[in-house]
Formats: sequence, C-alpha cells, structure tokens
Amino acid sequence: MKGAEGLDLTHGNEILLADSPQEFANQVIAILKDPELRQQLASRGQKQVKENYNWPAIMPDFISLLEEIVK
Repeated sequence: MKGAEGLDLTHGNEILLADSPQEFANQVIAILKDPELRQQLASRGQKQVKENYNWPAIMPDFISLLEEIVK
C-alpha cells in the first residue's frame, strides 16, 4: 500500500493501511471504537520502530548512502 512502502510493518499487526479515503475513515473508526486494538497496534508499532528504525539499525545504510552521494 502506498505510504507504507519499504516499511517492515504488517496490516492489522503494527499498522492499519488504507488505499482510499473511505478505507482510511473506516480504519480510524475501527481504532476509535476498539481500545484494545488501538493499544495493540500502538505497542506493536512502537516495538517494531524501536527494534528496526533506531540509529544502530539504520546507520550502516545511512553511511552507505552518504558514501554514494560523495563519490
């Protein structure tokens, strides 16, 4: 789905995805109506970000990108 491409997140596990305004509205309503779903998505999403998008995890790719730019 556009907007989440390249992210290692799974719809319904760490994130809710939508391809249309109506789907987006439905997802927002779903998390507003379901506090447990909201908490699960938040917890899993935070865990995924802390594990995969911290400086030690992204620094090697970032350094490689910078090295390519300065070549």
